[in-house]
Amino acid sequence: MQEHFGEERISTEQHSTEENPWVYGAHVDQGRSSRLKAEKGQRPEETGRGGKGVLIRVPRRNPEPGMRGLYAFPKEEKIRLRADFLRIIREGTRFHTPHFWVAFCPNGLTYRRLGITVGKRVGSAVIRNRLKRRIREFFRQNKGCFPEATDWVVTAKEGAGRLDFWKVADELQGILKER
Repeated sequence: MQEHFGEERISTEQHSTEENPWVYGAHVDQGRSSRLKAEKGQRPEETGRGGKGVLIRVPRRNPEPGMRGLYAFPKEEKIRLRADFLRIIREGTRFHTPHFWVAFCPNGLTYRRLGITVGKRVGSAVIRNRLKRRIREFFRQNKGCFPEATDWVVTAKEGAGRLDFWKVADELQGILKER
Protein backbone atom coordinates (compact mmCIF):
# COMPACT_ATOMS: atom_id res chain seq x y z
CA MET A 1 0.00 0.00 0.00
CA GLN A 2 1.23 3.43 -0.82
CA GLU A 3 1.74 5.96 2.01
CA HIS A 4 0.54 9.49 1.34
CA PHE A 5 2.78 12.35 2.23
CA GLY A 6 2.16 13.67 5.80
CA GLU A 7 -0.28 10.93 6.77
CA GLU A 8 0.20 8.28 9.41
CA ARG A 9 -1.75 5.22 10.28
CA ILE A 10 -3.74 5.92 13.43
CA SER A 11 -5.79 3.37 15.30
CA THR A 12 -9.55 4.01 15.34
CA GLU A 13 -10.04 2.29 18.68
CA GLN A 14 -10.99 4.64 21.48
CA HIS A 15 -9.56 4.07 24.90
CA SER A 16 -11.65 5.11 27.88
CA THR A 17 -10.29 5.74 31.34
CA GLU A 18 -13.68 4.89 32.87
CA GLU A 19 -15.71 1.74 32.41
CA ASN A 20 -18.78 3.55 31.11
CA PRO A 21 -18.29 7.32 30.98
CA TRP A 22 -22.03 8.07 30.60
CA VAL A 23 -23.32 6.16 33.59
CA TYR A 24 -25.75 8.13 35.74
CA GLY A 25 -23.85 10.21 38.25
CA ALA A 26 -20.59 10.35 36.34
CA HIS A 27 -21.26 13.84 34.99
CA VAL A 28 -24.02 15.03 37.29
CA ASP A 29 -23.61 17.86 39.77
CA GLN A 30 -23.17 16.22 43.14
CA GLY A 31 -25.57 18.74 44.73
CA ARG A 32 -28.33 17.74 42.34
CA SER A 33 -27.77 14.03 42.63
CA SER A 34 -28.84 13.91 46.28
CA ARG A 35 -32.13 15.56 45.44
CA LEU A 36 -32.69 13.33 42.42
CA LYS A 37 -32.01 10.15 44.36
CA ALA A 38 -34.50 10.97 47.13
CA GLU A 39 -37.49 8.70 46.94
CA LYS A 40 -40.93 10.11 46.37
CA GLY A 41 -42.46 11.36 49.60
CA GLN A 42 -39.12 11.51 51.45
CA ARG A 43 -37.24 14.65 52.33
CA PRO A 44 -33.78 14.67 50.71
CA GLU A 45 -30.69 15.17 52.84
CA GLU A 46 -28.30 18.10 52.54
CA THR A 47 -28.03 19.48 49.00
CA GLY A 48 -24.24 19.72 49.10
CA ARG A 49 -24.25 23.44 48.30
CA GLY A 50 -22.74 25.10 51.31
CA GLY A 51 -24.02 22.33 53.55
CA LYS A 52 -27.01 24.31 54.82
CA GLY A 53 -29.68 24.11 52.12
CA VAL A 54 -32.42 21.52 52.41
CA LEU A 55 -35.05 20.95 49.78
CA ILE A 56 -38.42 21.01 51.48
CA ARG A 57 -41.44 19.61 49.69
CA VAL A 58 -44.55 21.59 50.52
CA PRO A 59 -47.82 19.77 49.87
CA ARG A 60 -49.98 21.48 47.26
CA ARG A 61 -53.16 23.00 48.54
CA ASN A 62 -56.05 23.90 46.31
CA PRO A 63 -57.52 27.02 47.87
CA GLU A 64 -61.01 28.21 47.14
CA PRO A 65 -61.40 29.80 43.69
CA GLY A 66 -60.91 33.53 43.96
CA MET A 67 -58.89 33.15 47.17
CA ARG A 68 -55.46 32.65 45.55
CA GLY A 69 -54.47 36.25 45.89
CA LEU A 70 -55.87 39.50 44.76
CA TYR A 71 -53.62 39.74 41.70
CA ALA A 72 -53.87 36.16 40.46
CA PHE A 73 -56.13 35.18 37.56
CA PRO A 74 -56.87 31.47 37.97
CA LYS A 75 -58.80 29.33 35.51
CA GLU A 76 -61.92 29.35 37.71
CA GLU A 77 -62.27 33.11 37.20
CA LYS A 78 -62.53 32.76 33.42
CA ILE A 79 -65.89 32.34 31.75
CA ARG A 80 -65.48 29.58 29.17
CA LEU A 81 -68.92 28.13 28.46
CA ARG A 82 -71.06 29.52 25.65
CA ALA A 83 -74.17 29.13 27.81
CA ASP A 84 -72.65 31.42 30.45
CA PHE A 85 -71.76 34.05 27.83
CA LEU A 86 -75.32 33.97 26.44
CA ARG A 87 -76.90 34.15 29.91
CA ILE A 88 -74.82 37.18 30.89
CA ILE A 89 -75.52 39.02 27.64
CA ARG A 90 -79.26 38.20 27.77
CA GLU A 91 -79.94 38.80 31.49
CA GLY A 92 -77.17 41.20 32.48
CA THR A 93 -76.85 44.95 32.64
CA ARG A 94 -75.11 46.36 29.58
CA PHE A 95 -72.87 49.37 29.09
CA HIS A 96 -70.95 50.53 26.07
CA THR A 97 -67.99 52.74 25.27
CA PRO A 98 -66.61 53.74 21.87
CA HIS A 99 -64.64 50.47 21.66
CA PHE A 100 -66.33 47.96 24.02
CA TRP A 101 -69.63 46.43 25.03
CA VAL A 102 -69.66 45.30 28.67
CA ALA A 103 -72.36 43.15 30.29
CA PHE A 104 -72.44 41.92 33.86
CA CYS A 105 -74.81 40.01 36.11
CA PRO A 106 -74.74 38.10 39.43
CA ASN A 107 -73.30 34.60 39.19
CA GLY A 108 -74.27 32.91 42.48
CA LEU A 109 -70.63 32.16 43.27
CA THR A 110 -68.33 33.74 45.84
CA TYR A 111 -65.95 35.22 43.27
CA ARG A 112 -66.01 37.35 40.13
CA ARG A 113 -65.43 35.97 36.63
CA LEU A 114 -64.43 37.50 33.30
CA GLY A 115 -65.23 36.52 29.73
CA ILE A 116 -63.79 38.24 26.67
CA THR A 117 -65.03 38.12 23.08
CA VAL A 118 -63.07 39.69 20.25
CA GLY A 119 -64.36 39.18 16.72
CA LYS A 120 -62.41 39.07 13.47
CA ARG A 121 -63.50 42.59 12.61
CA VAL A 122 -61.12 43.89 15.28
CA GLY A 123 -58.05 42.71 13.36
CA SER A 124 -55.69 39.84 12.79
CA ALA A 125 -55.16 37.05 15.31
CA VAL A 126 -52.11 38.83 16.71
CA ILE A 127 -54.09 42.01 17.33
CA ARG A 128 -57.06 40.12 18.82
CA ASN A 129 -54.86 38.13 21.20
CA ARG A 130 -52.97 41.26 22.27
CA LEU A 131 -56.25 43.02 23.03
CA LYS A 132 -57.48 40.04 25.08
CA ARG A 133 -54.25 40.06 27.08
CA ARG A 134 -54.70 43.77 27.79
CA ILE A 135 -58.29 43.29 28.97
CA ARG A 136 -57.27 40.34 31.17
CA GLU A 137 -54.45 42.36 32.67
CA PHE A 138 -56.82 45.25 33.45
CA PHE A 139 -59.18 42.81 35.18
CA ARG A 140 -56.33 41.16 37.09
CA GLN A 141 -54.88 44.48 38.32
CA ASN A 142 -58.27 46.00 39.21
CA LYS A 143 -60.00 42.93 40.60
CA GLY A 144 -60.84 44.76 43.82
CA CYS A 145 -62.93 47.31 41.87
CA PHE A 146 -65.19 44.60 40.43
CA PRO A 147 -67.99 43.53 42.76
CA GLU A 148 -67.83 40.03 44.25
CA ALA A 149 -70.11 37.29 42.86
CA THR A 150 -70.56 38.84 39.41
CA ASP A 151 -69.81 37.70 35.88
CA TRP A 152 -68.40 40.20 33.39
CA VAL A 153 -68.32 39.87 29.61
CA VAL A 154 -66.28 42.37 27.61
CA THR A 155 -66.90 42.42 23.85
CA ALA A 156 -64.53 44.42 21.65
CA LYS A 157 -65.89 46.59 18.87
CA GLU A 158 -64.18 47.42 15.61
CA GLY A 159 -61.18 49.68 16.18
CA ALA A 160 -60.42 48.38 19.67
CA GLY A 161 -57.31 46.66 18.39
CA ARG A 162 -55.55 50.01 17.95
CA LEU A 163 -55.81 50.86 21.66
CA ASP A 164 -52.83 50.57 23.96
CA PHE A 165 -53.18 49.27 27.52
CA TRP A 166 -53.77 52.69 29.06
CA LYS A 167 -56.62 53.56 26.66
CA VAL A 168 -58.23 50.16 27.28
CA ALA A 169 -57.91 50.77 31.02
CA ASP A 170 -59.44 54.27 30.76
CA GLU A 171 -62.50 53.01 28.89
CA LEU A 172 -63.11 50.06 31.18
CA GLN A 173 -62.45 52.17 34.29
CA GLY A 174 -65.18 54.54 33.08
CA ILE A 175 -67.66 51.67 32.99
CA LEU A 176 -66.75 50.64 36.53
CA LYS A 177 -67.40 54.19 37.70
CA GLU A 178 -70.78 54.35 35.86
CA ARG A 179 -72.25 51.26 37.44
